Amino acid sequence: MRIVQTFWSAGRNPLEYSFGWLRPEYNLMSWTLSCLCLRKYYDEVALYTDEQGKHVLIDLLHLPYTEVHVVYDEKLCLPQHWAYPKIKTYSLQTTPFLHVDGDVFLPAPIPENIINAPVVVQNREIGTAYYQRMMQRVFQNPSVFLPVFIRKGIDDGSLASYNMGIFGGSDIDFIHKYCHEVFRFINQNHINDVQHCNSGIECNVFFEQILLAAMADKGQKEVESVVSHPMYDQGYSIQEFCNLRAFDERPIHHLLGGHKQNTRVLRMLVQAIIRLYPGMFRCIIDICPNFISDVFTTRQLDRCQISDFRPYADFVETKRKEWSKLDKRLLIELEHMAPTNKLIQSVVTGDNSQVKLSLSPFRSTFILKKERDEAVDVYLRARLHCGNHFPLLQIVLVPTLSGFGYVECPLLPIDMTILKIMFDAEFSYAELANRVLCLYFDGTKNYFRQNYIRYVIKRLIVNGIINLK
Repeated sequence: MRIVQTFWSAGRNPLEYSFGWLRPEYNLMSWTLSCLCLRKYYDEVALYTDEQGKHVLIDLLHLPYTEVHVVYDEKLCLPQHWAYPKIKTYSLQTTPFLHVDGDVFLPAPIPENIINAPVVVQNREIGTAYYQRMMQRVFQNPSVFLPVFIRKGIDDGSLASYNMGIFGGSDIDFIHKYCHEVFRFINQNHINDVQHCNSGIECNVFFEQILLAAMADKGQKEVESVVSHPMYDQGYSIQEFCNLRAFDERPIHHLLGGHKQNTRVLRMLVQAIIRLYPGMFRCIIDICPNFISDVFTTRQLDRCQISDFRPYADFVETKRKEWSKLDKRLLIELEHMAPTNKLIQSVVTGDNSQVKLSLSPFRSTFILKKERDEAVDVYLRARLHCGNHFPLLQIVLVPTLSGFGYVECPLLPIDMTILKIMFDAEFSYAELANRVLCLYFDGTKNYFRQNYIRYVIKRLIVNGIINLK
């Protein structure tokens, strides 16, 4: 199967512009992981790009595309119509193909019964109020001309949508008709005419996703989905689509939308690149030499002005400056040691007794004042994503090569017991669990207590407070 990808820079430097990610480097990591996953399973992977894309992805990163087509320039379309270059790439294909977005990672090849279908998409989407509000600017704009079959779908409320993180198929005639319909919509409505009022309309979802679904439904086309079940447009959870710690356990990972700004997701992306392709991570660091120092020294925007919060904010900044001076090879090694879900599960279920548990040597604990402004608790619970069952007594920080340079983890009373037990010693999971059972539960064993201990230790491992050897 022919695989194609599209990178369009809109004339912006990929080493400086983030394209929706928290930092430009994450965009490069995403493209690297996406390409290398595809090349692992497919012999033909083509890139359609512009000069900026070729310079970074090919000349600097040396990604192993089998074909590189420099066919676009910065005047291809207006920057806000980011889906248009993808449609152009679809239209250039003359044989069966799959287009894979640069934020999509395939841990395994797509099954043959799907990849050889007439039309292939990532999944069907169910639109919610979020999409409806977005589309109102298109549908209710009197200056926008829509195909008759689209108007009918609006009237009877039957408009569907497809997620196009993956798209293609063997029905090239239908795909070309779809592309032609997109181009006609864009040209007829002056979408790419900067002088026209319609150029500012956000309509990528319409002309890429909704128009395809409407045409496929109208023509009763057979459409296969890589993700078998439909998804709500705002239902793409981290657990199902972005949990790179469980890389081999999902058919597809897609770091779409707001997940590109989520520090938890970005941490897993960094760890996945280091674990799977450490040489490529070093290459990205070489061409973006300020990445590690900027992670630790670029101050996080902090809108909390409560005086009782300032000691903690100052503590965080002090630790970040301290960690910024660590040898980058040591920091990379710390991320390389981050365990996968499979390893963690094998440890906490007792299937892997060879692994030893120890505390991170770089952990740092902040003890919160007992008497403090109630607004601090409200702010911290929102910041730390923790419920009222967390007493907010202590917060542990550990360094990470992503986000803002650290992970924050509020401690439960049982967590504090575990940290005391492990202060200067290593344990197998069974040894540690038994110690916790004796000290925290007076040695009384039952299923619920054992399960709770397993959950707590797993959480500390995931947050990097406990390391696995």
